[in-house]
Amino acid sequence: MRSRIMLAAALCLLGACAQFPELDQKTDASVQAMPYPALLPYDQLHAAIAAPPPPDPAAGLEAAAAALRQRADAQQAQP
Repeated sequence: MRSRIMLAAALCLLGACAQFPELDQKTDASVQAMPYPALLPYDQLHAAIAAPPPPDPAAGLEAAAAALRQRADAQQAQP
């Protein structure tokens, strides 16, 4: 059983080393000659992304209150 797992892992690792000439031919030489982008610290990246503002619950609360008032009026109108 253990040897089967090792064989499956070895086959998966060998498959990861495959060459893909079709993909290599699709990129231009100018793209391959470009430098790698600069890596930034996580704190700097995280600070650059502004968190979305929390939604204002006032509209939802007003709608819920109006629905409750309608239900209360309907129940009070019943004999």
